[in-house]
Amino acid sequence: MIPILNPNDMYSLDSHLINNIGIESKLLMENAAVYISNNLKEIVTIGSKILIICGPGNNGGDGLALVRHLHNEYKVSFVIVGNRENQSEDNKYNFNLLKSLDITESDINTVNFNDFDCIIDSIYGIGSRLPLDEVISEIIDSINKTKCLNIAIDIPTGLNSLNGIASESTFKADYTYTMYAEKTGLLLNDGKDYSGDIIVMDLGIPRNVVVAYSNIFKYSELNSLRRENNTSKFNYGKCVVIAGSESMSGAAALTCNASISSGAGLVYLITTNKNYNILPEIITKVVNDYDESMLNNNDIKHLIDKSDSIVIGPGLGKSTEITNMIKSILESYPNKKYIIDADAISILDLNKKYSQNITITPHLGEFANLLGKERKDIIENLVDLVKETAFNMKINILLKGATSIISDGEEVILVSDGVPEMATAGSGDVLSGILGSQVNLDSNSKYLHIIANSALTHINAAKISLKNSSKLIASDIIKGLKCIK
Repeated sequence: MIPILNPNDMYSLDSHLINNIGIESKLLMENAAVYISNNLKEIVTIGSKILIICGPGNNGGDGLALVRHLHNEYKVSFVIVGNRENQSEDNKYNFNLLKSLDITESDINTVNFNDFDCIIDSIYGIGSRLPLDEVISEIIDSINKTKCLNIAIDIPTGLNSLNGIASESTFKADYTYTMYAEKTGLLLNDGKDYSGDIIVMDLGIPRNVVVAYSNIFKYSELNSLRRENNTSKFNYGKCVVIAGSESMSGAAALTCNASISSGAGLVYLITTNKNYNILPEIITKVVNDYDESMLNNNDIKHLIDKSDSIVIGPGLGKSTEITNMIKSILESYPNKKYIIDADAISILDLNKKYSQNITITPHLGEFANLLGKERKDIIENLVDLVKETAFNMKINILLKGATSIISDGEEVILVSDGVPEMATAGSGDVLSGILGSQVNLDSNSKYLHIIANSALTHINAAKISLKNSSKLIASDIIKGLKCIK
């Protein structure tokens, strides 16, 4: 998995490299300039006009060092913005080198941003002072209106480097060169909309050193869970789906169809409404009502007894009877692997400890409801809240989003490859079905990693379907599942 750093991790790693390892801060800054200049030559035509806008801190120092490395092959201009009384020592050092080399600063008041082919944001980096002052905001707004190629160093100015919440004025990058590892703010909330393609510059620092300072990891390599020859359907798990209602029968179909299409050996649907959209491979048991008495039905009891995983919630609806039914199932079968989604999430008690076999899959609104908070009050601290809630409730949480946050209360994994086309009705039902299948398929991996693999499977299936279309519906994702090798 790939390490991710938050701002505090980044500061701690920098301090370790400088104070314990003995790498001078000026050398780290020089390395940043070398790495960026070498990569930039692959995307910016030699001879292009480049403007580097530098702040007074060390992020600005990276930009000032970069001026020297681009000077011979590009028409480079630079300006320093912000309060020069706060100019760091390394920033001053690189600025003085430019003066000694007769490379002079341009006047920000006379610069025409439209004159440049590429503009590089080296203003604040992870140390962004938010909200931005009026002058910096006006500069960024003007740049965003140009047709220049925009490149940010470490993190776009105006973007919160911890939580990815964008200021009203935020540099919109086509590329972001970030040091050591991706930052949480590049992946969460607005981050993906402002960071463009993220390119990590390791600056010659071994991966294990970065990993030691990371508490969050990104899951990015799909495990395709190949089958062995001498096996049968019974080796790949029995998934029971309790879902659907008269008005939401499609949710049950999407969940079941996704589960069988992603590898489940057997899939059973328990529902109150006969569903004609399910694949013929799905075995359906129709009950009159969802209530506790359902468990007195010998056929239903036998199914649940023999199940390996149980998916509860998609299209289920809400009622006292449904709440009592779900609670009764959880109490009667505490050791089953549960995927709890949609309406079923609302019956869980935030103050109760459950079982690590339970995985809930809320979207932001459902997670806010579980916590009893407004969305706006939780987006600033999503990672910590997901981890804290998973720990307190003793469950696994997969918070769905363009970047999904997954935690068991100890470890945090991000799956950040989601695409906006996946924000469509029924997409979450498909994910629940994939989870109901995959938790039974891989006994060798850590449970949280299986959850992350399910999320990445969901994304890859969507991307396969998008190869032939610019739009996506949930049923298309199921078709894509069958094409994953």
